[in-house]
Amino acid sequence: SASISSERSNSDEFNSSARELRDSTSSQGSNSELQNSPDRGQSSQSAPSASSSMILNPNIHLKYGNTCERFLYHAIYNPIYELTTWWKMMLSTFGATNLTLITIVYFCQGFRSFMLLPIQSIYNGVLGVEGDEQQFLRSWLTIPWSIKPIYGFLSDSYPIMNYHRKSYMFIAGIIGLTSYAAVSLLYATDKYVFTILLTIGSMSQAIADVVVDAIVVELARKEPLTGSGNLQSLSWIALGAGGVSGGLLGGFFADNVDKGIIFVVAAIGPALLLMMAFVYRETRSDLKSGCDPIKKNMKALWHTFKLPLIYRFMGFIAITNAIVPLFTDVAYAYRVDELKLSNTFLGFILVVQYAFLILGSSVYNRFFRNLRYQKIFSLAQVGLALSCIGPILLVSGLSTQWGISPKIMVFTDEAVRSSVDQAFRNLPVLVLVAKVCPEGVEASLFALFASISNLTVFLVGENYGAFLAHIFDVRKDHYDNFWILYTWQFLSFIVGLMFIFMVPRGEPQAEIAKLSKDLIDEGLVEHKESEVQLAEMERRGTEDSLERGQRE
Repeated sequence: SASISSERSNSDEFNSSARELRDSTSSQGSNSELQNSPDRGQSSQSAPSASSSMILNPNIHLKYGNTCERFLYHAIYNPIYELTTWWKMMLSTFGATNLTLITIVYFCQGFRSFMLLPIQSIYNGVLGVEGDEQQFLRSWLTIPWSIKPIYGFLSDSYPIMNYHRKSYMFIAGIIGLTSYAAVSLLYATDKYVFTILLTIGSMSQAIADVVVDAIVVELARKEPLTGSGNLQSLSWIALGAGGVSGGLLGGFFADNVDKGIIFVVAAIGPALLLMMAFVYRETRSDLKSGCDPIKKNMKALWHTFKLPLIYRFMGFIAITNAIVPLFTDVAYAYRVDELKLSNTFLGFILVVQYAFLILGSSVYNRFFRNLRYQKIFSLAQVGLALSCIGPILLVSGLSTQWGISPKIMVFTDEAVRSSVDQAFRNLPVLVLVAKVCPEGVEASLFALFASISNLTVFLVGENYGAFLAHIFDVRKDHYDNFWILYTWQFLSFIVGLMFIFMVPRGEPQAEIAKLSKDLIDEGLVEHKESEVQLAEMERRGTEDSLERGQRE
Protein backbone atom coordinates (compact mmCIF):
# COMPACT_ATOMS: atom_id res chain seq x y z
CA SER A 1 0.00 0.00 0.00
CA ALA A 2 2.83 2.39 0.85
CA SER A 3 4.53 1.56 -2.44
CA ILE A 4 1.39 2.27 -4.46
CA SER A 5 0.79 5.49 -2.54
CA SER A 6 4.34 6.60 -3.24
CA GLU A 7 3.94 5.90 -6.95
CA ARG A 8 0.73 7.91 -7.16
CA SER A 9 2.19 10.92 -5.35
CA ASN A 10 5.40 10.92 -7.41
CA SER A 11 4.12 9.80 -10.80
CA ASP A 12 6.12 12.41 -12.75
CA GLU A 13 9.32 11.49 -10.95
CA PHE A 14 8.66 7.79 -11.54
CA ASN A 15 8.00 8.24 -15.28
CA SER A 16 11.15 10.32 -15.78
CA SER A 17 13.30 7.88 -13.82
CA ALA A 18 11.86 4.94 -15.75
CA ARG A 19 12.72 6.64 -19.06
CA GLU A 20 16.24 7.37 -17.82
CA LEU A 21 16.55 3.75 -16.72
CA ARG A 22 15.60 2.46 -20.18
CA ASP A 23 18.00 4.93 -21.86
CA SER A 24 20.78 3.86 -19.52
CA THR A 25 20.11 0.18 -20.28
CA SER A 26 20.16 0.63 -24.03
CA SER A 27 23.31 2.83 -24.08
CA GLN A 28 25.45 0.95 -21.60
CA GLY A 29 24.19 -2.62 -22.12
CA SER A 30 25.78 -3.75 -18.90
CA ASN A 31 24.11 -4.91 -15.72
CA SER A 32 27.10 -3.90 -13.63
CA GLU A 33 27.19 -0.34 -14.94
CA LEU A 34 23.41 -0.15 -14.48
CA GLN A 35 23.75 -1.13 -10.85
CA ASN A 36 26.42 1.57 -10.29
CA SER A 37 24.36 4.27 -11.97
CA PRO A 38 22.80 6.94 -9.69
CA ASP A 39 19.57 6.63 -11.67
CA ARG A 40 19.28 3.02 -10.48
CA GLY A 41 18.99 4.08 -6.86
CA GLN A 42 16.41 6.74 -7.63
CA SER A 43 14.29 4.35 -9.69
CA SER A 44 14.40 1.58 -7.09
CA GLN A 45 12.97 3.90 -4.50
CA SER A 46 9.98 4.98 -6.59
CA ALA A 47 9.13 1.77 -8.46
CA PRO A 48 8.57 -1.71 -7.02
CA SER A 49 10.32 -4.78 -8.33
CA ALA A 50 8.85 -6.73 -11.25
CA SER A 51 7.60 -9.55 -9.03
CA SER A 52 5.98 -7.21 -6.51
CA SER A 53 4.49 -4.95 -9.19
CA MET A 54 2.66 -7.94 -10.63
CA ILE A 55 0.78 -8.28 -7.36
CA LEU A 56 0.63 -4.69 -6.07
CA ASN A 57 -0.07 -2.81 -9.27
CA PRO A 58 -0.69 -4.84 -12.46
CA ASN A 59 -0.91 -1.70 -14.61
CA ILE A 60 2.69 -0.72 -13.79
CA HIS A 61 3.78 -4.27 -14.53
CA LEU A 62 2.08 -4.22 -17.93
CA LYS A 63 3.84 -0.98 -18.81
CA TYR A 64 7.36 -1.72 -17.62
CA GLY A 65 7.61 -5.52 -17.41
CA ASN A 66 9.45 -7.58 -19.99
CA THR A 67 7.73 -9.82 -22.56
CA CYS A 68 7.90 -12.97 -20.44
CA GLU A 69 6.41 -11.22 -17.42
CA ARG A 70 3.60 -9.71 -19.49
CA PHE A 71 2.81 -13.17 -20.87
CA LEU A 72 2.70 -14.65 -17.36
CA TYR A 73 0.42 -11.84 -16.25
CA HIS A 74 -2.11 -12.34 -19.07
CA ALA A 75 -1.92 -16.14 -19.16
CA ILE A 76 -1.78 -17.01 -15.46
CA TYR A 77 -2.03 -14.24 -12.92
CA ASN A 78 -4.86 -12.14 -14.37
CA PRO A 79 -7.26 -15.08 -15.10
CA ILE A 80 -6.65 -16.53 -11.63
CA TYR A 81 -7.13 -13.12 -10.04
CA GLU A 82 -10.40 -12.47 -11.93
CA LEU A 83 -11.72 -15.96 -11.17
CA THR A 84 -10.89 -15.59 -7.48
CA THR A 85 -12.52 -12.16 -7.33
CA TRP A 86 -15.63 -13.45 -9.11
CA TRP A 87 -15.94 -16.42 -6.76
CA LYS A 88 -15.54 -14.22 -3.66
CA MET A 89 -18.29 -11.96 -5.00
CA MET A 90 -20.54 -14.98 -5.59
CA LEU A 91 -19.93 -16.27 -2.05
CA SER A 92 -20.67 -12.92 -0.45
CA THR A 93 -23.84 -12.41 -2.53
CA PHE A 94 -25.43 -15.87 -2.66
CA GLY A 95 -23.81 -17.89 0.15
CA ALA A 96 -21.66 -21.02 0.16
CA THR A 97 -24.55 -23.44 0.79
CA ASN A 98 -26.57 -22.21 -2.20
CA LEU A 99 -23.57 -22.28 -4.55
CA THR A 100 -22.63 -25.77 -3.37
CA LEU A 101 -26.16 -27.00 -4.02
CA ILE A 102 -26.23 -25.53 -7.54
CA THR A 103 -22.79 -26.94 -8.36
CA ILE A 104 -23.63 -30.45 -7.11
CA VAL A 105 -26.97 -30.73 -8.92
CA TYR A 106 -25.67 -29.50 -12.27
CA PHE A 107 -22.45 -31.49 -12.02
CA CYS A 108 -24.55 -34.63 -11.48
CA GLN A 109 -26.68 -33.71 -14.51
CA GLY A 110 -23.59 -33.54 -16.68
CA PHE A 111 -22.22 -36.70 -15.08
CA ARG A 112 -25.09 -38.62 -16.70
CA SER A 113 -22.66 -39.08 -19.60
CA PHE A 114 -20.89 -41.53 -17.26
CA MET A 115 -23.75 -44.01 -17.77
CA LEU A 116 -24.27 -43.64 -21.54
CA LEU A 117 -21.76 -46.26 -22.68
CA PRO A 118 -22.47 -48.70 -19.79
CA ILE A 119 -26.21 -48.54 -20.55
CA GLN A 120 -25.57 -49.23 -24.23
CA SER A 121 -23.25 -52.07 -23.24
CA ILE A 122 -25.94 -53.63 -21.02
CA TYR A 123 -28.62 -53.34 -23.70
CA ASN A 124 -26.36 -54.81 -26.38
CA GLY A 125 -24.20 -57.33 -24.56
CA VAL A 126 -26.24 -58.40 -21.52
CA LEU A 127 -29.89 -58.06 -22.57
CA GLY A 128 -29.41 -58.59 -26.32
CA VAL A 129 -31.57 -55.63 -27.41
CA GLU A 130 -31.29 -54.57 -31.06
CA GLY A 131 -30.63 -50.99 -32.15
CA ASP A 132 -34.19 -49.93 -33.11
CA GLU A 133 -35.73 -51.41 -29.97
CA GLN A 134 -32.95 -49.95 -27.85
CA GLN A 135 -33.67 -46.45 -29.21
CA PHE A 136 -37.37 -46.94 -28.36
CA LEU A 137 -36.64 -48.13 -24.82
CA ARG A 138 -34.14 -45.36 -24.15
CA SER A 139 -36.72 -42.78 -25.25
CA TRP A 140 -38.62 -43.67 -22.05
CA LEU A 141 -35.87 -41.94 -20.08
CA THR A 142 -36.91 -38.57 -21.56
CA ILE A 143 -40.50 -38.83 -20.28
CA PRO A 144 -39.74 -37.48 -16.75
CA TRP A 145 -38.03 -34.47 -18.32
CA SER A 146 -41.03 -33.76 -20.56
CA ILE A 147 -43.37 -33.30 -17.58
CA LYS A 148 -41.16 -30.90 -15.62
CA PRO A 149 -43.95 -28.28 -15.36
CA ILE A 150 -45.87 -30.73 -13.13
CA TYR A 151 -42.99 -30.89 -10.65
CA GLY A 152 -42.63 -27.13 -10.74
CA PHE A 153 -46.35 -26.57 -10.23
CA LEU A 154 -46.39 -28.90 -7.22
CA SER A 155 -43.26 -27.32 -5.73
CA ASP A 156 -44.74 -23.82 -6.01
CA SER A 157 -48.27 -24.55 -4.80
CA TYR A 158 -48.05 -27.63 -2.58
CA PRO A 159 -45.42 -27.34 0.18
CA ILE A 160 -44.66 -30.56 2.02
CA MET A 161 -44.02 -30.11 5.74
CA ASN A 162 -44.09 -26.32 5.11
CA TYR A 163 -41.20 -26.41 2.63
CA HIS A 164 -41.42 -25.68 -1.11
CA ARG A 165 -37.88 -26.75 -2.02
CA LYS A 166 -36.24 -28.81 0.76
CA SER A 167 -38.97 -31.44 0.81
CA TYR A 168 -38.84 -32.04 -2.94
CA MET A 169 -35.03 -32.23 -2.86
CA PHE A 170 -35.37 -34.89 -0.18
CA ILE A 171 -37.92 -36.84 -2.27
CA ALA A 172 -35.67 -36.63 -5.34
CA GLY A 173 -32.70 -37.94 -3.36
CA ILE A 174 -34.67 -40.88 -1.97
CA ILE A 175 -36.03 -41.80 -5.42
CA GLY A 176 -32.56 -41.64 -6.97
CA LEU A 177 -30.90 -43.75 -4.28
CA THR A 178 -33.63 -46.38 -4.43
CA SER A 179 -33.68 -46.67 -8.21
CA TYR A 180 -29.90 -46.91 -8.67
CA ALA A 181 -29.60 -49.42 -5.85
CA ALA A 182 -32.26 -51.55 -7.56
CA VAL A 183 -30.59 -51.20 -10.98
CA SER A 184 -27.24 -52.35 -9.58
CA LEU A 185 -28.91 -55.60 -8.47
CA LEU A 186 -31.51 -56.21 -11.22
CA TYR A 187 -29.93 -54.82 -14.41
CA ALA A 188 -29.50 -58.29 -15.96
CA THR A 189 -33.00 -59.63 -15.26
CA ASP A 190 -35.22 -58.06 -17.93
CA LYS A 191 -34.99 -55.24 -20.44
CA TYR A 192 -38.26 -53.67 -19.31
CA VAL A 193 -37.35 -53.82 -15.63
CA PHE A 194 -33.99 -52.26 -16.45
CA THR A 195 -35.63 -49.46 -18.47
CA ILE A 196 -38.30 -48.70 -15.86
CA LEU A 197 -35.71 -48.42 -13.09
CA LEU A 198 -33.58 -46.09 -15.23
CA THR A 199 -36.67 -43.97 -15.94
CA ILE A 200 -37.33 -43.65 -12.20
CA GLY A 201 -33.74 -42.53 -11.73
CA SER A 202 -34.23 -40.00 -14.52
CA MET A 203 -37.28 -38.66 -12.65
CA SER A 204 -35.07 -38.04 -9.63
CA GLN A 205 -32.73 -35.87 -11.70
CA ALA A 206 -35.63 -34.01 -13.34
CA ILE A 207 -37.21 -33.12 -9.98
CA ALA A 208 -33.86 -31.93 -8.62
CA ASP A 209 -33.34 -29.83 -11.75
CA VAL A 210 -36.72 -28.10 -11.36
CA VAL A 211 -36.15 -27.34 -7.68
CA VAL A 212 -32.66 -25.94 -8.19
CA ASP A 213 -33.80 -23.88 -11.19
CA ALA A 214 -36.40 -22.26 -8.91
CA ILE A 215 -33.74 -21.59 -6.27
CA VAL A 216 -31.54 -19.97 -8.94
CA VAL A 217 -34.42 -17.67 -9.93
CA GLU A 218 -34.99 -16.67 -6.30
CA LEU A 219 -31.29 -16.05 -5.66
CA ALA A 220 -30.86 -14.02 -8.86
CA ARG A 221 -33.19 -11.34 -7.44
CA LYS A 222 -30.44 -10.38 -4.99
CA GLU A 223 -28.44 -8.95 -7.91
CA PRO A 224 -30.90 -8.02 -10.72
CA LEU A 225 -28.33 -7.01 -13.35
CA THR A 226 -25.68 -9.75 -13.13
CA GLY A 227 -27.08 -12.31 -10.68
CA SER A 228 -28.92 -14.44 -13.23
CA GLY A 229 -25.98 -14.47 -15.65
CA ASN A 230 -23.45 -15.37 -12.97
CA LEU A 231 -25.58 -18.18 -11.54
CA GLN A 232 -26.42 -19.63 -14.95
CA SER A 233 -22.74 -19.49 -15.91
CA LEU A 234 -21.86 -21.38 -12.74
CA SER A 235 -24.60 -23.92 -13.49
CA TRP A 236 -23.42 -24.63 -17.01
CA ILE A 237 -19.75 -24.72 -16.07
CA ALA A 238 -20.61 -27.33 -13.43
CA LEU A 239 -22.70 -29.26 -15.96
CA GLY A 240 -19.88 -29.17 -18.49
CA ALA A 241 -17.35 -30.31 -15.90
CA GLY A 242 -19.63 -33.19 -14.97
CA GLY A 243 -20.09 -34.11 -18.63
CA VAL A 244 -16.34 -34.15 -19.30
CA SER A 245 -15.66 -36.20 -16.16
CA GLY A 246 -18.44 -38.67 -16.91
CA GLY A 247 -17.46 -39.04 -20.55
CA LEU A 248 -13.83 -39.76 -19.66
CA LEU A 249 -14.69 -42.27 -16.93
CA GLY A 250 -17.68 -43.95 -18.55
CA GLY A 251 -15.77 -45.81 -21.24
CA PHE A 252 -13.17 -47.11 -18.79
CA PHE A 253 -15.80 -48.31 -16.32
CA ALA A 254 -17.84 -49.95 -19.09
CA ASP A 255 -14.87 -52.10 -20.12
CA ASN A 256 -13.15 -52.78 -16.78
CA VAL A 257 -15.67 -52.59 -13.92
CA ASP A 258 -18.65 -54.72 -13.01
CA LYS A 259 -21.89 -53.18 -14.31
CA GLY A 260 -23.50 -53.20 -10.88
CA ILE A 261 -20.66 -51.13 -9.41
CA ILE A 262 -21.24 -48.49 -12.09
CA PHE A 263 -24.72 -47.73 -10.76
CA VAL A 264 -23.42 -47.68 -7.20
CA VAL A 265 -21.05 -44.91 -8.30
CA ALA A 266 -23.95 -43.13 -10.04
CA ALA A 267 -25.88 -43.21 -6.73
CA ILE A 268 -23.36 -40.76 -5.23
CA GLY A 269 -25.29 -37.93 -6.93
CA PRO A 270 -28.65 -38.62 -5.19
CA ALA A 271 -26.78 -39.18 -1.91
CA LEU A 272 -25.22 -35.71 -2.16
CA LEU A 273 -28.61 -34.22 -3.02
CA LEU A 274 -30.11 -35.88 0.07
CA MET A 275 -27.35 -34.39 2.19
CA MET A 276 -27.93 -30.91 0.75
CA ALA A 277 -31.66 -31.21 1.50
CA PHE A 278 -30.77 -31.28 5.20
CA VAL A 279 -28.19 -28.48 4.94
CA TYR A 280 -30.19 -26.07 2.73
CA ARG A 281 -31.89 -23.27 4.66
CA GLU A 282 -35.40 -22.34 3.57
CA THR A 283 -38.02 -20.16 5.22
CA ARG A 284 -41.02 -22.19 6.29
CA SER A 285 -44.12 -21.58 4.18
CA ASP A 286 -47.47 -20.45 5.56
CA LEU A 287 -49.39 -22.13 2.74
CA LYS A 288 -51.54 -25.07 3.72
CA SER A 289 -51.59 -28.19 1.61
CA GLY A 290 -54.82 -28.68 -0.29
CA CYS A 291 -56.72 -27.64 -3.41
CA ASP A 292 -56.94 -23.93 -2.64
CA PRO A 293 -53.19 -23.17 -3.11
CA ILE A 294 -53.24 -25.12 -6.38
CA LYS A 295 -56.18 -23.07 -7.70
CA LYS A 296 -54.45 -19.84 -6.72
CA ASN A 297 -51.24 -20.95 -8.42
CA MET A 298 -53.13 -21.69 -11.64
CA LYS A 299 -54.70 -18.22 -11.55
CA ALA A 300 -51.27 -16.68 -10.91
CA LEU A 301 -49.85 -18.50 -13.93
CA TRP A 302 -52.76 -17.30 -16.07
CA HIS A 303 -52.11 -13.69 -15.03
CA THR A 304 -48.43 -14.22 -15.84
CA PHE A 305 -49.14 -15.59 -19.32
CA LYS A 306 -51.22 -12.51 -20.15
CA LEU A 307 -48.13 -10.31 -19.84
CA PRO A 308 -46.87 -9.61 -23.41
CA LEU A 309 -43.27 -9.87 -22.20
CA ILE A 310 -43.88 -13.51 -21.24
CA TYR A 311 -45.89 -14.91 -24.13
CA ARG A 312 -43.87 -13.13 -26.80
CA PHE A 313 -40.55 -14.46 -25.53
CA MET A 314 -42.06 -17.93 -25.08
CA GLY A 315 -43.25 -17.74 -28.69
CA PHE A 316 -39.78 -16.72 -29.86
CA ILE A 317 -38.23 -19.78 -28.21
CA ALA A 318 -40.86 -22.13 -29.64
CA ILE A 319 -40.79 -20.75 -33.19
CA THR A 320 -37.03 -20.44 -33.61
CA ASN A 321 -36.56 -23.98 -32.31
CA ALA A 322 -39.36 -25.53 -34.36
CA ILE A 323 -38.35 -24.08 -37.74
CA VAL A 324 -34.83 -25.56 -37.55
CA PRO A 325 -34.61 -29.23 -38.67
CA LEU A 326 -32.22 -31.51 -36.81
CA PHE A 327 -30.40 -34.51 -38.31
CA THR A 328 -28.92 -36.22 -35.26
CA ASP A 329 -29.49 -39.84 -36.31
CA VAL A 330 -28.69 -39.20 -39.97
CA ALA A 331 -25.44 -37.43 -39.06
CA TYR A 332 -24.44 -40.29 -36.73
CA ALA A 333 -25.13 -42.88 -39.46
CA TYR A 334 -23.16 -40.81 -41.96
CA ARG A 335 -20.16 -40.56 -39.66
CA VAL A 336 -20.16 -44.29 -38.92
CA ASP A 337 -21.11 -45.72 -42.34
CA GLU A 338 -19.62 -43.21 -44.75
CA LEU A 339 -16.71 -41.67 -42.83
CA LYS A 340 -15.89 -44.91 -40.92
CA LEU A 341 -15.38 -43.07 -37.66
CA SER A 342 -15.04 -45.29 -34.60
CA ASN A 343 -17.25 -45.16 -31.53
CA THR A 344 -14.15 -44.28 -29.51
CA PHE A 345 -13.67 -41.12 -31.56
CA LEU A 346 -17.37 -40.27 -31.36
CA GLY A 347 -17.19 -40.72 -27.58
CA PHE A 348 -14.29 -38.29 -27.57
CA ILE A 349 -16.48 -35.85 -29.52
CA LEU A 350 -19.03 -36.04 -26.68
CA VAL A 351 -16.32 -34.93 -24.26
CA VAL A 352 -15.38 -32.13 -26.68
CA GLN A 353 -18.99 -30.90 -26.70
CA TYR A 354 -19.05 -30.61 -22.92
CA ALA A 355 -15.62 -28.97 -22.85
CA PHE A 356 -16.63 -26.30 -25.34
CA LEU A 357 -19.89 -25.89 -23.46
CA ILE A 358 -17.74 -24.69 -20.56
CA LEU A 359 -15.84 -22.41 -22.95
CA GLY A 360 -19.08 -20.95 -24.30
CA SER A 361 -20.31 -20.26 -20.76
CA SER A 362 -17.07 -18.45 -19.93
CA VAL A 363 -17.16 -16.44 -23.16
CA TYR A 364 -20.73 -15.28 -22.50
CA ASN A 365 -20.04 -14.33 -18.90
CA ARG A 366 -16.84 -12.49 -19.85
CA PHE A 367 -17.82 -10.62 -23.01
CA PHE A 368 -21.52 -10.71 -23.91
CA ARG A 369 -23.65 -10.60 -20.78
CA ASN A 370 -24.02 -6.80 -20.97
CA LEU A 371 -25.34 -6.71 -24.55
CA ARG A 372 -29.00 -6.13 -25.25
CA TYR A 373 -30.90 -9.39 -25.60
CA GLN A 374 -32.07 -8.69 -29.14
CA LYS A 375 -28.47 -8.23 -30.25
CA ILE A 376 -27.36 -11.41 -28.43
CA PHE A 377 -30.05 -13.56 -30.08
CA SER A 378 -29.33 -11.98 -33.47
CA LEU A 379 -25.70 -13.00 -33.06
CA ALA A 380 -26.91 -16.48 -32.07
CA GLN A 381 -28.96 -16.94 -35.25
CA VAL A 382 -26.12 -15.69 -37.46
CA GLY A 383 -23.47 -17.74 -35.63
CA LEU A 384 -25.51 -20.95 -35.78
CA ALA A 385 -26.18 -20.36 -39.47
CA LEU A 386 -22.46 -19.96 -40.13
CA SER A 387 -21.78 -23.15 -38.16
CA CYS A 388 -23.67 -25.04 -40.88
CA ILE A 389 -21.00 -24.22 -43.46
CA GLY A 390 -18.59 -26.84 -42.07
CA PRO A 391 -21.08 -29.75 -42.35
CA ILE A 392 -22.02 -28.58 -45.86
CA LEU A 393 -18.37 -28.72 -46.93
CA LEU A 394 -17.99 -32.14 -45.27
CA VAL A 395 -21.03 -33.94 -46.69
CA SER A 396 -20.57 -32.40 -50.15
CA GLY A 397 -17.03 -33.76 -50.30
CA LEU A 398 -15.38 -30.36 -50.81
CA SER A 399 -13.36 -30.59 -47.60
CA THR A 400 -11.99 -33.98 -48.67
CA GLN A 401 -11.01 -32.56 -52.07
CA TRP A 402 -9.15 -29.79 -50.25
CA GLY A 403 -7.23 -32.39 -48.24
CA ILE A 404 -8.92 -31.75 -44.87
CA SER A 405 -9.40 -34.83 -42.69
CA PRO A 406 -13.03 -35.75 -41.86
CA LYS A 407 -12.04 -36.05 -38.18
CA ILE A 408 -10.86 -32.44 -38.17
CA MET A 409 -14.10 -31.32 -39.81
CA VAL A 410 -16.27 -33.23 -37.32
CA PHE A 411 -14.22 -32.00 -34.37
CA THR A 412 -14.39 -28.38 -35.58
CA ASP A 413 -18.11 -28.62 -36.31
CA GLU A 414 -18.99 -29.87 -32.82
CA ALA A 415 -16.60 -27.48 -31.08
CA VAL A 416 -17.82 -24.37 -32.92
CA ARG A 417 -21.50 -25.25 -32.71
CA SER A 418 -21.32 -26.13 -29.00
CA SER A 419 -19.54 -22.85 -28.17
CA VAL A 420 -21.82 -20.65 -30.28
CA ASP A 421 -24.99 -22.38 -29.10
CA GLN A 422 -23.96 -22.03 -25.47
CA ALA A 423 -22.60 -18.48 -25.54
CA PHE A 424 -25.34 -16.90 -27.68
CA ARG A 425 -28.38 -19.13 -27.33
CA ASN A 426 -28.67 -21.46 -24.32
CA LEU A 427 -27.23 -19.24 -21.61
CA PRO A 428 -28.97 -16.01 -22.71
CA VAL A 429 -32.30 -17.88 -22.89
CA LEU A 430 -31.93 -19.24 -19.37
CA VAL A 431 -30.68 -15.90 -18.01
CA LEU A 432 -33.67 -14.06 -19.45
CA VAL A 433 -36.12 -16.78 -18.38
CA ALA A 434 -34.82 -16.50 -14.82
CA LYS A 435 -35.45 -12.75 -14.93
CA VAL A 436 -39.03 -12.97 -16.26
CA CYS A 437 -40.25 -15.40 -13.58
CA PRO A 438 -42.41 -13.49 -11.06
CA GLU A 439 -42.52 -14.29 -7.39
CA GLY A 440 -44.49 -17.35 -6.34
CA VAL A 441 -44.45 -19.24 -9.67
CA GLU A 442 -40.68 -19.56 -10.21
CA ALA A 443 -40.52 -23.35 -10.52
CA SER A 444 -43.69 -23.63 -12.61
CA LEU A 445 -42.81 -20.97 -15.17
CA PHE A 446 -39.11 -21.86 -15.49
CA ALA A 447 -39.98 -25.54 -15.99
CA LEU A 448 -42.61 -24.61 -18.56
CA PHE A 449 -40.09 -22.57 -20.55
CA ALA A 450 -37.63 -25.48 -20.39
CA SER A 451 -40.26 -28.00 -21.49
CA ILE A 452 -41.37 -25.87 -24.43
CA SER A 453 -37.75 -25.56 -25.51
CA ASN A 454 -37.12 -29.31 -25.16
CA LEU A 455 -40.31 -30.33 -26.93
CA THR A 456 -39.79 -27.99 -29.88
CA VAL A 457 -36.17 -29.13 -30.25
CA PHE A 458 -36.45 -32.89 -29.73
CA LEU A 459 -40.02 -33.53 -30.82
CA VAL A 460 -40.61 -30.99 -33.60
CA GLY A 461 -37.02 -30.39 -34.75
CA GLU A 462 -36.02 -34.07 -34.88
CA ASN A 463 -39.21 -35.18 -36.67
CA TYR A 464 -38.95 -32.24 -39.05
CA GLY A 465 -35.41 -33.31 -39.89
CA ALA A 466 -36.47 -36.95 -40.34
CA PHE A 467 -39.23 -35.81 -42.71
CA LEU A 468 -36.78 -33.81 -44.84
CA ALA A 469 -34.36 -36.74 -44.90
CA HIS A 470 -37.19 -38.93 -46.22
CA ILE A 471 -38.23 -36.34 -48.83
CA PHE A 472 -34.69 -35.94 -50.19
CA ASP A 473 -33.94 -39.69 -49.88
CA VAL A 474 -31.03 -39.31 -47.47
CA ARG A 475 -30.41 -42.72 -45.93
CA LYS A 476 -27.77 -45.39 -45.55
CA ASP A 477 -25.50 -45.52 -48.63
CA HIS A 478 -27.50 -42.61 -50.15
CA TYR A 479 -25.97 -39.38 -48.86
CA ASP A 480 -25.70 -37.45 -52.14
CA ASN A 481 -28.40 -34.97 -51.09
CA PHE A 482 -27.24 -34.57 -47.49
CA TRP A 483 -25.76 -31.14 -48.29
CA ILE A 484 -29.28 -29.95 -49.18
CA LEU A 485 -30.46 -30.72 -45.64
CA TYR A 486 -27.69 -28.66 -44.05
CA THR A 487 -28.36 -25.84 -46.52
CA TRP A 488 -32.00 -25.96 -45.43
CA GLN A 489 -30.86 -25.76 -41.83
CA PHE A 490 -28.65 -22.78 -42.67
CA LEU A 491 -31.61 -20.91 -44.20
CA SER A 492 -33.80 -21.81 -41.22
CA PHE A 493 -31.43 -20.05 -38.82
CA ILE A 494 -31.48 -16.97 -41.08
CA VAL A 495 -35.30 -17.01 -41.13
CA GLY A 496 -35.23 -16.99 -37.33
CA LEU A 497 -33.90 -13.40 -37.49
CA MET A 498 -37.42 -12.33 -38.52
CA PHE A 499 -38.68 -13.10 -35.00
CA ILE A 500 -36.08 -11.13 -33.01
CA PHE A 501 -38.71 -8.45 -32.36
CA MET A 502 -40.36 -10.90 -29.91
CA VAL A 503 -37.34 -10.71 -27.58
CA PRO A 504 -37.49 -8.03 -24.84
CA ARG A 505 -35.43 -4.96 -25.71
CA GLY A 506 -34.40 -4.05 -22.17
CA GLU A 507 -34.22 -5.53 -18.71
CA PRO A 508 -37.56 -7.04 -17.60
CA GLN A 509 -37.19 -6.61 -13.82
CA ALA A 510 -39.39 -3.51 -13.62
CA GLU A 511 -42.37 -5.21 -15.28
CA ILE A 512 -41.86 -8.45 -13.36
CA ALA A 513 -41.61 -6.63 -10.02
CA LYS A 514 -44.89 -4.85 -10.78
CA LEU A 515 -46.51 -8.18 -11.71
CA SER A 516 -45.25 -9.76 -8.48
CA LYS A 517 -46.78 -6.93 -6.46
CA ASP A 518 -50.11 -7.39 -8.26
CA LEU A 519 -50.11 -11.14 -7.60
CA ILE A 520 -49.37 -10.54 -3.91
CA ASP A 521 -52.06 -7.86 -3.62
CA GLU A 522 -54.62 -10.27 -5.09
CA GLY A 523 -53.54 -12.99 -2.66
CA LEU A 524 -52.56 -15.42 -5.44
CA VAL A 525 -48.99 -16.08 -4.32
CA GLU A 526 -47.22 -16.26 -1.00
CA HIS A 527 -45.64 -13.03 0.23
CA LYS A 528 -41.88 -13.70 0.29
CA GLU A 529 -40.29 -10.34 -0.52
CA SER A 530 -41.14 -7.14 1.35
CA GLU A 531 -42.74 -4.16 -0.39
CA VAL A 532 -39.47 -2.27 -0.04
CA GLN A 533 -37.57 -5.11 -1.75
CA LEU A 534 -40.06 -5.29 -4.62
CA ALA A 535 -39.90 -1.52 -5.11
CA GLU A 536 -36.10 -1.73 -5.09
CA MET A 537 -36.24 -4.51 -7.73
CA GLU A 538 -38.47 -2.35 -9.91
CA ARG A 539 -36.19 0.68 -9.53
CA ARG A 540 -33.00 -1.31 -10.21
CA GLY A 541 -34.61 -3.00 -13.20
CA THR A 542 -35.22 0.41 -14.80
CA GLU A 543 -31.70 1.58 -13.98
CA ASP A 544 -30.19 -1.66 -15.29
CA SER A 545 -31.93 -1.20 -18.65
CA LEU A 546 -30.46 2.30 -18.94
CA GLU A 547 -27.02 1.08 -17.84
CA ARG A 548 -27.06 -1.79 -20.35
CA GLY A 549 -27.88 0.68 -23.12
CA GLN A 550 -25.09 3.04 -22.05
CA ARG A 551 -22.55 0.19 -21.94
CA GLU A 552 -23.60 -0.97 -25.37
